[in-house]
Amino acid sequence: MDSFMVHGSHLEGTLRCSASSNFEGKQTVAVPLLIYIFTQVRVFVLFLSFCD
Repeated sequence: MDSFMVHGSHLEGTLRCSASSNFEGKQTVAVPLLIYIFTQVRVFVLFLSFCD
């Protein structure tokens, strides 16, 4: 499960960088944020089913 944590933090860093560099409008920030939330939810669900 460590690889998930590393991937998650790396993804977060990448999205933060792209969000700050594309700070032209709210939409450019909203899209990566939605992708990030969706990924977090998917990992969380996967983690729950893995624990079961």
